[in-house]
Amino acid sequence: MRLTPTTAVQLEGDAATCVEDDFTVEPYTENCRRVCARGEHLLVGVSPGNSYFSVDLLARLFAWAHRRFTAVDVVIPDTALVHTQLALGHEAKRAHQRSREECNRVHNRVVRAWSQAGLAAAPQRWHRLSDFTDHPRYQALLRQAEDAVTHASPLREACLQTSRTVLASRKPGASFTDEQIEKGAQYVVAELPFIVDTPSILGVPSSVSFYHRPAAFIREVVSARCGLSPAPNQGCALIRPRAVAGNVPQPRRATTS
Repeated sequence: MRLTPTTAVQLEGDAATCVEDDFTVEPYTENCRRVCARGEHLLVGVSPGNSYFSVDLLARLFAWAHRRFTAVDVVIPDTALVHTQLALGHEAKRAHQRSREECNRVHNRVVRAWSQAGLAAAPQRWHRLSDFTDHPRYQALLRQAEDAVTHASPLREACLQTSRTVLASRKPGASFTDEQIEKGAQYVVAELPFIVDTPSILGVPSSVSFYHRPAAFIREVVSARCGLSPAPNQGCALIRPRAVAGNVPQPRRATTS
């Protein structure tokens, strides 16, 4: 599926911002733009504790995505969230319990939004990160990602900075040790395989990984300067609702449930 002739395009750096119906699509690179134009698959990661992803917004996103892409999958990072809970100081049992409860709420929100969008139930498209625990390709890519952040690099610093931001949003005013920040960064590292090669993980011809706000760790991966190199059929894009009367939903601080 290619962009419609009415799509508005504004050049920004290496790629373009495309206004499509209710959403803007900002590919990170020229290759990402080409993968977006193929329109074969979109991967939507829905983060727990982020009230940005309301049922209404997700329903709009899912409806738009199914018009724009041949297939859409959702991933909820349940096992990755455990790293955040541990970094916040919870004991292992409690960290797993809180992560499970939070991700169950997110899963239910995804299911409601999917239905609200008028789509037939598709549980095979609603994944939890724990589904990939024994997935050989995901695990191989995860090991590569872990190796890539072992030594000082812009990617490692971007992951650590993301960890600092997430921890601070969940526990405002708290101070975190280097060990806690390292633990929290494992959440980010667990997402990197889907930035590098979603097609080989999910068995799709090409894929675009969706993000709703700019992320330095994505920029580092797509630059291929960090020891990780995205597959040619892997794209990443910043996808956000178009402004309606000057009002665009903004990410809000994560909850501390």
